[in-house]
Amino acid sequence: DMADRSYRPDWQVHECSFFDSDEIIRPGSVDLVVTSPPYMNNYHYVRNSRPQLFWSGLVESVAELKRLETDNFGKYWQTVRGGAPIDLEPRLPDLEKTLAELRGVNESKGVYGGTGWANYVATYMNDLDRLCNRLGGLLRPGGSAVIVVGNSMIQGREVKVEEYLCRIGELQGLTVLGVSKLRDRVGSSIVNSGSRLQTKRKSPLYDAAVVLRRS
Repeated sequence: DMADRSYRPDWQVHECSFFDSDEIIRPGSVDLVVTSPPYMNNYHYVRNSRPQLFWSGLVESVAELKRLETDNFGKYWQTVRGGAPIDLEPRLPDLEKTLAELRGVNESKGVYGGTGWANYVATYMNDLDRLCNRLGGLLRPGGSAVIVVGNSMIQGREVKVEEYLCRIGELQGLTVLGVSKLRDRVGSSIVNSGSRLQTKRKSPLYDAAVVLRRS
């Protein structure tokens, strides 16, 4: 299609976080964002992609892996489970209730119980809030963002991430154009996030695309 056009757009690749792009992207200048942040399934993206990170030259030492673990979107259960209770930043009363219930699960297990998992969920939702806030500043009026996320099973509780993303987007002044279920996924002990139950039942997991627009 581009071969028949007289105008050829320029492109650039920047090795940095979307949240640190103030000097690269002008406010209100973006027509379209397509992204899929890490899922809230406790899959340790940094640990499981170490060979690729070193081979591609994105990291040169183990210390840089530690930095990525704390800087990555949503963090990891292992990095937030032992801290003080993390407050939920977006105003979502029903999720607040769910987090309170989660903190009361397996309290005798300390950070391995519900408190650690509640911190993980709160951290992830807070990063979704940061994402939507950033999108609101960078998208031009009428600009859209397509964000692919997946639901999660946390201590046996389903968290419909796509629904919370829609509500967080609206709290940040964005309009929800739609949600499309893309495919089903197969559950595992990683996705079940700590339940470690030996069962043949598959978790009802799926990918979904959320489309947001700046009015």
